[in-house]
Amino acid sequence: MRAKANTIANINIPTSIALTARLHSRTKLQYPQHHIDPDKQHELDRHPRQRIFISAIRRAELRRQTLYWTCAMKTKRSSLNWAMEALALLALIATVLLLTSSWQQLPPIVPVHFGVTGAPNAWGGKDTLWLLPVLSAVLYLSLTIAAKYPSSLNIPIAIDREQPGVQSLLLGMAITLKAAVSLVLLALVWLSIQTALGQSGGLGIWFLPVTLILLFLIPIGYSLKLKRYRREEKT
Repeated sequence: MRAKANTIANINIPTSIALTARLHSRTKLQYPQHHIDPDKQHELDRHPRQRIFISAIRRAELRRQTLYWTCAMKTKRSSLNWAMEALALLALIATVLLLTSSWQQLPPIVPVHFGVTGAPNAWGGKDTLWLLPVLSAVLYLSLTIAAKYPSSLNIPIAIDREQPGVQSLLLGMAITLKAAVSLVLLALVWLSIQTALGQSGGLGIWFLPVTLILLFLIPIGYSLKLKRYRREEKT
């Protein structure tokens, strides 16, 4: 077997066949294994050993992808991660219960939009308020899926996503964002109800800047932590 491996490794591959091998290694998920450029089919027929070479590349890449997603699914959660998960779930439940318990007291017309200063500037039917719990549930589900597969998160940094440290940070970012978004929408529902009942003049001038700082600070902070795992590009 070792002699056979050395024989394959020392094969003098024509330039066109080598380019075909690279092309297939990069597009393995887009084309089936039997897909071969028709212009190069006759060359592969004359060099049957090249099929072994291309298959070896595909098998190695498949093993790498399998390890990639396996590591993503087996990332361990810390105590802080579980605390954030609980906080996000409680905030989602509280959002639904708060609106349900206040439904009978709400007037037919409620504020549905607020200005930069937090004052209401548009009004509509109270049924519109149910969009907030629905949005909270959709974002909760989306970020839960992102936390389950943290490697799928888009980060504007070239990092080695297979490292355990990277997996842990991506998981933490998804869970923390989920908790933050759930809390923001809970506060928005509560303040909207208070405004509709005449117990508040709006969201307050602090709501928008605090929300923006919170939602931008989390990904920025985790991105700074991920910089130490930056992958060096080969020149």
